[in-house]
Formats: sequence, C-alpha cells, structure tokens
Amino acid sequence: MLVFWVLFVLPIYFQAVLRTSAFRSGINILPTAAVCMPFTIISGGVMTKLGRYRPLLMVGFAIFPIAIGLFSKLTESSTTVYWAEIQIIAAVAIGIITPVTLPTILTPLDESDAAVGTATWAFMRGFGTILGTAIPLVIFNSKADYLVSTRLQDNDNARILLANGGAYTPAAGGSVYSTLGLDNNPSLEATVKGIYTDSLKLCWQVGLAFALLGFLPTFLTKELPMRIELETEFGLATESEKKSDGETGKQSTPTPSQ
Repeated sequence: MLVFWVLFVLPIYFQAVLRTSAFRSGINILPTAAVCMPFTIISGGVMTKLGRYRPLLMVGFAIFPIAIGLFSKLTESSTTVYWAEIQIIAAVAIGIITPVTLPTILTPLDESDAAVGTATWAFMRGFGTILGTAIPLVIFNSKADYLVSTRLQDNDNARILLANGGAYTPAAGGSVYSTLGLDNNPSLEATVKGIYTDSLKLCWQVGLAFALLGFLPTFLTKELPMRIELETEFGLATESEKKSDGETGKQSTPTPSQ
C-alpha cells in the first residue's frame, strides 16, 4: 500500500509545489525505480542464501517510516538532492520488503496450502494498491478544501476552482499555475503553494502512521526454517486428477431403471 502511496503523492508535490511538468515529474521519480529493482534482487539473494526472511522484513519496515517521515518535511525550498535522497531511502526499503512478504506467508503453511496462501497474498496486495491511492486522495482533498476555505477568502475565483476536491485535478495535470494565472500574482502563488505543501504534509504524516503500523507486527512474526527441498503438492489438481475425478463422477451416476 505504501509503495503506491509514495508514487501517488510525489507527483503532486513535483507539479504543484515545484512547478514541474508531468513529463519532468516522471523523471524526478526515477530514483525510486532505479534503486528499488537492484535491492529487490539483493534482498531475494540474501534471503535465499541465509534461508531467513524475518531479519529482512524487520530491516525493510524499519527503514520505511524513516523515509516517510522525511517526505513530510518537503517544502518549496527543498533541494533536488534532498528529495532524491529520500526517494533512495524509500526505494531501499521497498526493494528489501518486496521479495520477502510472500515467503513470510507461505513458510508456515503446508505445500498443499500454497495455492490458497498465494491467492490470498495477491488479493491483499491488490487491495492495498487501491487503498494506497484512495486514502491519500481523501486526505489531500479534505485538507486542501479546509485550507482553501480559510486562506483564499479574498479570492473567489481561486477558491471556487480549488474547493470541493478541485485542488487535485490541476495538480495531477500540471496545470495549476495556468489555470489560476499565478505567474503574475506572486502573493496568490505563495498562498496556493502553501495550501499544497500543508495538504501533502498531512498525507505523509498519515502515511507515517501506516508505516509504523506495518513495522510493529514484524516483532511478532515467527522465524521458521525455510524449506530446502522441492515439494510439488501445491493444492492444485493435475490434469490426470481432474480426469480421474470426472470418470469417478460418471461411474457413480446412477442410470434410470427400465
């Protein structure tokens, strides 16, 4: 969930606060993608070598709250080095956690339950994807609506355009400044940037709470030895078993008496 939280909130910061285009915003997120993949490979290799998943799980979830907390400090004056370094920290955490979550779920289970466990993991991950975008959007719109109503009382045009969830649309499209005509109004520009900065700050703070909530259960996770022998009883019916079951069903079907 937090992976998509980061990827959802950062473009708003780049486009609404730093005044970058949507294309440039995509480039600015490259540190996350570039660092995440190598650490995913490294984490998977370490887990395979050591046969342990709990230490990696704890390290990953310990780093993530640090990154989210640093994200909450982003402002208009934050340097490129600062937000790039924070992305690297978050990407390291994501890379460490990504290959570990499924083995953490499957290790305590029998091979016959592997299919059910994997399906449950996939469902929860998909559900987390939805929450990772829906929750920050609700938080952002709620906070932005409040700030717009209190800080733009003297500007009816800007207040109407940004109120009632209107702050997200121009920010996501990179058209905040052209829509509001901020280039020739430094005072209004500073106010609007402040609204976006404070709204995003609340998003990061709530994300920090979720990150800490994910870290605490790692202490309760049991460390079980991972299997070193291949078992193929995954709870999936083979073609021969399906045919056998079908033939058995046909044989057991009573025929009507003449």
